[in-house]
Amino acid sequence: MMEATDSRKQIEQLQGLIEELQSANRELTEVNFTLLSRVREQEEETRHFSSFPELNPNPVLEVALSGEVIFHNAAVQRVLGDAGLDRGNISAFLPADMDLILRELGKRGEETLSREIVLPGKVFAATVQLVPQFSAARIYAYDITERKLAEEQLRRAHDELEMHVRQRTAELNKTMEALAAEQRRFLEVLDVLPVYVVLLAADYHVPFANRFFRERFGESRGRRCFEYLFGRTEPCEVCETFKVLQDNRPREWEWTGPDKRNYAIFDYPFTDTDGSPLILEMGIDVTVQKQAETELVEHRHHLEDLVRQRTSQLEEANEQLQEEIFERELIEAALQKSNERLALLAESAGLLLTSETPEGIVRTICEKVMRHLGCQLFLNYLIDESGQRMRLNAYAGLGEERAAEIAWLDFDLTVCGAVAREGRRMVIEDVANSTDERVHLVRSFGLRAYACHPLIYQGRILGTLSFGTFDRSSFDLDDLELMSAITGQVAIAIARKLAEGAVRRAKQEWERTFDSVPDLIAILDKEHRIVRVNRAMAERLGATPDQCADLNCYQCVHGASRPPAFCPHSQSLADGKAHSVEVHEERLGGDFLVTTTPLLDENREMLGTVHVARDISESKRNEEKIRKLNDNLKNTITQLAAANRELEAFSYSVSHDLRAPLRSISGFSQVLQEDYGDGLDEEGLDALGRIIAATRHMGRLIDDLLDLSRVSRTEMRQERVNLSSLARRVAGSLVDRNPGRHVDWLIAADVVAEGDEYLLTVVLDNLLRNSFKFTAKQPAAKIEFGVTEQADGEKVYFVKDNGAGFDMTYAGKLFRPFQRLHTVSEFPGTGIGLATVKRIINRHGGNVWIEGEPGKGAVVFFTL
Repeated sequence: MMEATDSRKQIEQLQGLIEELQSANRELTEVNFTLLSRVREQEEETRHFSSFPELNPNPVLEVALSGEVIFHNAAVQRVLGDAGLDRGNISAFLPADMDLILRELGKRGEETLSREIVLPGKVFAATVQLVPQFSAARIYAYDITERKLAEEQLRRAHDELEMHVRQRTAELNKTMEALAAEQRRFLEVLDVLPVYVVLLAADYHVPFANRFFRERFGESRGRRCFEYLFGRTEPCEVCETFKVLQDNRPREWEWTGPDKRNYAIFDYPFTDTDGSPLILEMGIDVTVQKQAETELVEHRHHLEDLVRQRTSQLEEANEQLQEEIFERELIEAALQKSNERLALLAESAGLLLTSETPEGIVRTICEKVMRHLGCQLFLNYLIDESGQRMRLNAYAGLGEERAAEIAWLDFDLTVCGAVAREGRRMVIEDVANSTDERVHLVRSFGLRAYACHPLIYQGRILGTLSFGTFDRSSFDLDDLELMSAITGQVAIAIARKLAEGAVRRAKQEWERTFDSVPDLIAILDKEHRIVRVNRAMAERLGATPDQCADLNCYQCVHGASRPPAFCPHSQSLADGKAHSVEVHEERLGGDFLVTTTPLLDENREMLGTVHVARDISESKRNEEKIRKLNDNLKNTITQLAAANRELEAFSYSVSHDLRAPLRSISGFSQVLQEDYGDGLDEEGLDALGRIIAATRHMGRLIDDLLDLSRVSRTEMRQERVNLSSLARRVAGSLVDRNPGRHVDWLIAADVVAEGDEYLLTVVLDNLLRNSFKFTAKQPAAKIEFGVTEQADGEKVYFVKDNGAGFDMTYAGKLFRPFQRLHTVSEFPGTGIGLATVKRIINRHGGNVWIEGEPGKGAVVFFTL
């Protein structure tokens, strides 16, 4: 969801940049139109003054039809002198084809002809006018140098604007492709969003609603939206949603739901899989936001007053612009300012993009921008590697002590933190009266206006660059555009430096890794020459890495005059695949597993191979040891199997031999109790009862020992077992045998595992019977069975109760046979159950452990 939001923000930012560029293009067009209008006015003015040749500030000449210059005014001499030409030679003002012009004028009788005259550093527009009564042609020239320069600057600005638009459009297309991929993932998490999302059909039914919507407004159960939300029989009059189907365009509006809360509604046209039109609606609870907006009304009114005041000032300025001289000065000032900014941008781009340490140039460039803008402070923060804080990289206008206090900023309620977090520019005007909580740090500097820009490169936010002023409360659009341009250049330079540092660190890391690998590594070309070796390879060859370069591998490694037949390098060169071979090499001192991997260039052409030799001498020796150990282990297993068979036979024999005397003792004791009990005193009856109880306990011990032996030798069958079903079956059996007990059973549903169903039944029977036994004295007994998942993905099953519990000091004894922490009088049992559980879990390759606290219950965990 976060990634989709970031992509949407990037699209909005790109669309905003395109709109700004289009707006700048329109402004340039308007300036061009204004300049052309002024030029036309100047041309008209020139024509008006042309009737006064001597007084005309522009050059005027008269030429006879024979080609002789009859007259020229003082402006001609002045312009020639300013251009560094010979004042006596006025032919510079005559078109090159003057003779042809005069002849053509005489023949056709044309009255005027326009030409351009180019002098050093000047361009003049000349009008050649026929004067029939004097048999001469009069030439009027007026200076159009500034117009030519302005047209060239406008052309270049227009070309740069088109280039930026194309770049931004390409970036937008890439972002749209990324957003499409994110939308597919977005559908999977709609049901957990903290906003409501519904699909509405044209007939007002609700095909889909996420959990947020259902929890707020309930289930539709086939009813139309206005029926089950408001109990209406007709659609709501104020509803804007279904207008989306009329023009197939998104809509945004606000809605008060049946829960009396305010929602910001975003409706989008949507097509179902069968092609039918739907409406995708997202509703965000903005009740709290609406309340906050009410509190901002006063601030908004203040801003409106400022806008009206600013508008009034602009209207007064527009009235003053009606004066011709002021308008001309304004245009010249604008052109000069534009030239200065272009020069500043060109200088900063050159310094930032060619400097080896662009971060060191940031202060120099930003100080020049400060002087140009009339600012007194700038701050440059960079986000550190953790992405949680920002570090002050460069600044001006603050003392060192104050700068040290703000050397690090968290992403809290500060302007720089908000800009770095949201990735959009913030301009704070009239700082002293701002109600924005984030300006407290800016206000502490004493600033009146502050503009903070995000440093963004290819969608990544690197930090912020901000400018502030103490003597005015706002910035004009030109100032903000210059700040944005400088910010873009700084971002590119810093990103370049960060990328170069990453490449340098990666290269250093690769160098360290290459030389620290214990395997013998060599890079070989197609002629079997060594290009490079790591330190381990060089040490085995008794040389330095540099000394090994250009040697033939088969000479220095094998001492041969040509590659050996088994050479994997030759095989890789032949088929372009990786090859491995085990080699015993005396020169390198042991057995090696040699692997060669093809090394290709960017065109998939083979350059050679990467030759890796791993010393397997120790592995070879270990393999021999393991083989001998396996032989010994097989003999031991055979002996253990025979011993187990003997032990099983002994167990059955002992149990059979013990049961006969136990049955006799128990039978005769019961006869003695029933027939001669009246003749025994109280002490005799107690002793007799103890004998009977002991024989029964001994019988249970024999049964449990046989069960323990049986689970150890039973053949296991791996199958999918529903542990929840087994737990419910054991719990039901315990409830049936003890109808007077009340226990709150919490058994998780559909807990399954792989194992032997019979043995796992024994595990749950022992654990649940234990919990049932040890909660007997609890008035509100609770027994729980469930499963959790550890960080590594392993499932851990558990049985938990709130019974008697135990001291964890003795936890290690509980899984040993006959170990008990309670007397038989407190809780009956033989002490074999947990030992049986441990043996079964071990047979399943798992682990079992127990935790508890006296009086607070116990929990047994096991894995499979």
